[in-house]
Amino acid sequence: MAALAWSEAYGVGNAMLDSDHRILINLLNQLHDAAETGQSRDVVGTVVNVLAEYTEHHFRREEGLLAAANYPHLEEH
Repeated sequence: MAALAWSEAYGVGNAMLDSDHRILINLLNQLHDAAETGQSRDVVGTVVNVLAEYTEHHFRREEGLLAAANYPHLEEH
């Protein structure tokens, strides 16, 4: 059972970033399911590693888009 469901209210108006956000929600749900069903440390660890790697990928992409758009509050963001 999904702990968190995607909602269009979470959308930011950029298809690429919204896709990233959907993937992140899916990974969070996988982590929740793995923990809730008593999966092994290896399974949980794998999901955590994939989530961490994808999170880093996503934020590099998002920061690159904000920099390209000359977003004035990039440092705070």
